[in-house]
Amino acid sequence: MMSLKKAILAGNSFSAIGTLGRQNRASPETENVFDDTFWENLSVFINALDNVNARLYIDQRCLYFQKPLLESGTLGAKCNTQMVIPHLTENYGASRDPPERETPMCIVQSFPHNIDHCLTWASSEFEGLFEKTPTEVNTYLSSPSDYISAMKNSGDAQARDNLERVLKCLDRDKWDSFEDCITWARFNFENYFVNWVKQFTFTFPEDTVTSSGVPFWSAPKRENTKQFTIAWHYGGIFFVKPNNLKYEHGKVVYMDFVEVDDFKKLTVDRLLGL
Repeated sequence: MMSLKKAILAGNSFSAIGTLGRQNRASPETENVFDDTFWENLSVFINALDNVNARLYIDQRCLYFQKPLLESGTLGAKCNTQMVIPHLTENYGASRDPPERETPMCIVQSFPHNIDHCLTWASSEFEGLFEKTPTEVNTYLSSPSDYISAMKNSGDAQARDNLERVLKCLDRDKWDSFEDCITWARFNFENYFVNWVKQFTFTFPEDTVTSSGVPFWSAPKRENTKQFTIAWHYGGIFFVKPNNLKYEHGKVVYMDFVEVDDFKKLTVDRLLGL
């Protein structure tokens, strides 16, 4: 879906460039789609991939067909680009970066203290809401009895988590209109930016000390006492984006743009009607 939208946008912005959106994964399994003719007709390859294996595969194909490659990537707040020119520069796979140190999820979830932690948390939440949950729901709806049997046979914590995702989406978070999505986004906003903050400040007050007598809120931990409200200007942006994504699952027209004040009023009116 993203590739199709980007192709349309690129065609609208640069009419002289021919664009074609493909939804196939670039991998050895799809070389019947991205065949020799496809590669031979390319002038240059520009990467925007999200994992190392895919980058290495594209790098090898560009090497084989002698195509220039603009390799680009992101990691948290960092980004990089590498121009690979046949017979002039080394290719992407010629050198490897040292493995990145992973931050424990307990720090990401409870005690983030830098922008990378925040980006990791946001990415994890986004994936859960708009990728994992829809995938599990679609799998269940395609064959409910087989899905339930598979979850029972699995019997692990992940199976329970998947079942809870399905139940929440089809029951507690079920939506039939854009207004329902507003309610869903508003409650998520409250949980993320108000309830969690209140819970932590209640569990770990400012004067909390550890068993060794050291203040609990010592560096690198950063106490969070900020609680956002609907009056916060960017709160409206938080609502519009998840609403559009949530409603898009139903393949229905959604909002391209809305004034924050207008959306704020719509949100308040909706909640008062509950």
